[in-house]
Amino acid sequence: MYRIDLLNKISEKGLGLFTEKYEYRTDIPDADGILVRSKEMKEMVLPSSLKAIARAGAGVNNIPIDKCSEKGIVVFNTPGANANGVKELVIAGLLLSSRRIVPGVLWAKTLAGQGEAVPSLIEKGKSQYTGPEIKGKSLGVVGLGAIGVMVATNLINRNICPRKPGHLPVKEVTDGCVFPIAVVHIAGNDNKAHLPFNRLICQSFKRFAAGRCDATRKFFIG
Repeated sequence: MYRIDLLNKISEKGLGLFTEKYEYRTDIPDADGILVRSKEMKEMVLPSSLKAIARAGAGVNNIPIDKCSEKGIVVFNTPGANANGVKELVIAGLLLSSRRIVPGVLWAKTLAGQGEAVPSLIEKGKSQYTGPEIKGKSLGVVGLGAIGVMVATNLINRNICPRKPGHLPVKEVTDGCVFPIAVVHIAGNDNKAHLPFNRLICQSFKRFAAGRCDATRKFFIG
């Protein structure tokens, strides 16, 4: 019988994959394995019985990798497991900021108690919060991992630039660095090719994001 310590709440869909050879619960003693999401483990005393740690997510920054390496404890992660959730938040953030939804909500709250003046105040002030539509804009996606591919394939106009999900990455070399890049047209009349990074940042995008690292630092600082 293998004993699995649950440091965070884990989906029943995942736990249901365990067979009768496994016992799992919170604070189980002498665990053979640990399942963790966000709980910080850096200061945690690892039991001598521990053989593996599985992180329900992509990052392992909350797990003491050096300590595990010294003790021969295998560390797993699950890249892409939460990709759809993050993708939806990215698209939600794009629309929230572009259409000025949050400022509009906050402004609407200031109308409370204005009584009969509300209709005229709405007509006078609502135009400040329409925001530009994303239709006709282009989106630059740098870093086509699980999340980047989902963002690109969900925003792409398939009548103009059809591609199969999972087949977006195209590598362009710029200044000795390789960047997977997608140029997604939310709507438009042409089918532009993927562009090198130094040309990509010169385009007019509604949103543009790239990881901050040594390779991209000069594009975002100074």
